Amino acid sequence: MKPKMMLQEGFRRADPIQDDPNYYICGGRYSYDEIEAMTWEEFGRRRDYSMPDRLYKYFPNTVSTGGNRSVQALEYNTVYLQDVKKFDDNYDCTLSIREEEFARIRIAYYAEICGMKTETQWDYEKCATEFSRFLYSEINKGRELENIFGVVSSTGSDAGVRSEPALLHANFCLRIKLSLLKNSTWAAAFYEAIHNEYLHVINVVDKFRVACFTTSPYMINMWSSHYADNHRGFCIEYQIPSFNHRIDGLCGHLFPVVYSDTRTDVLNKCLAVLQTKRDKEYLIAIYKYGVLAKSKSIWGQQDEWRLVSYNNMLADDYNCKFYPITKVYLGERMERNDRRLIVDICERKGIPYVRVVRDKEKYQMVECS
Repeated sequence: MKPKMMLQEGFRRADPIQDDPNYYICGGRYSYDEIEAMTWEEFGRRRDYSMPDRLYKYFPNTVSTGGNRSVQALEYNTVYLQDVKKFDDNYDCTLSIREEEFARIRIAYYAEICGMKTETQWDYEKCATEFSRFLYSEINKGRELENIFGVVSSTGSDAGVRSEPALLHANFCLRIKLSLLKNSTWAAAFYEAIHNEYLHVINVVDKFRVACFTTSPYMINMWSSHYADNHRGFCIEYQIPSFNHRIDGLCGHLFPVVYSDTRTDVLNKCLAVLQTKRDKEYLIAIYKYGVLAKSKSIWGQQDEWRLVSYNNMLADDYNCKFYPITKVYLGERMERNDRRLIVDICERKGIPYVRVVRDKEKYQMVECS
């Protein structure tokens, strides 16, 4: 009898993960060209036809600085519009803009509006050096910095009606002067002024407020996370009006998340808006690649929809009245007193409720029979 060979290998290795350059909305796959070509109007129409008749929001049922917003949401039929800077994913609601390239393009732009020619192959340092020499030479000729930049006084009939580019020019000029008064070098003054413009662009998303929803009350990753406090919270079901009954305008602020594992650079779109005005093309880029953008590999299973408000557009206190509550799902690990409080509210308001528990045979959540 031959001796039995001992196993000398480990488990099979995972297949190499292939880069996926595509974008996914409501489960459908789109190429970058398809997403890029999608206008504000087209995105809105597709959203209208894809909107589910039910949306679900998970609540942790915990007390925070603003009180127990979970109970408030059930009691008053509101949803809280969250500050996007407080999201747990530090990529969420952020724009991808290369600051080095932004600085190079902006310093060349200001050099040219001041009358200095630049070369396309110049990097930021070369542009800044040559621009410093140019401005120093012009000032020695007796010209004021405002005159070199073409900044006009906002008095008379044109007072208070400056375009955004004109305001940026004036602000850029002012920041340079203030930096020079602090004995900064021209290079330091340029950097401070351009970095301020970069922050002005990159932080535009920070002014949005968002409430997040999913399309199912049975998502394990939602129950098992902080969204529902590890099954100790609850989930509310909302009835969304049918297509022909969306007359209140709130549905116009609901959008599906755009999932992708590729961050899309929006440098050129943001540069364009600095030199012209904000239009729908800029707005849809901010939504597609910023406010609604999330990683597919990490968050794709959430199938998320978002109620989006610019600052307090939808509610002064960020507690937005939402669509009718049609059902409440109670977490499997809710404390007795917490469950009693939620059940009492449901019974008083005539809202059906049910407990959600683990399935005994599959890795999934089901209603308790």
